[in-house]
Amino acid sequence: MAFAGTRVRGSVSVSSQGSQTRFSVSVAGLSPFSTHAIHIHAGSCRNPYGGVHLYILGFPSAGRAGTVTLRGFGPSHYVAGQYYVIVYANTAPSLIIGCATLGALR
Repeated sequence: MAFAGTRVRGSVSVSSQGSQTRFSVSVAGLSPFSTHAIHIHAGSCRNPYGGVHLYILGFPSAGRAGTVTLRGFGPSHYVAGQYYVIVYANTAPSLIIGCATLGALR
């Protein structure tokens, strides 16, 4: 889901890896060479600014094509529909430009 009038699009997948949850985030439609904070929050995209911050997945920089792929680990107590991934406009956690409520583990 894109926010703030952006053309951001992407996908997030979650899978179980031992006792951890693995996240893979792919985002397109970013400004080339821009850097973004990507976080996991408890809650959903229905209220993206009202969730509880859990983890910072990273601060990746988009390439020339305006795309980012980021992989990381998150809560071992994962429950589908109760977590979401936020992509911020830059490295400051203030303006959300993308959000994905997470579904079932693969």
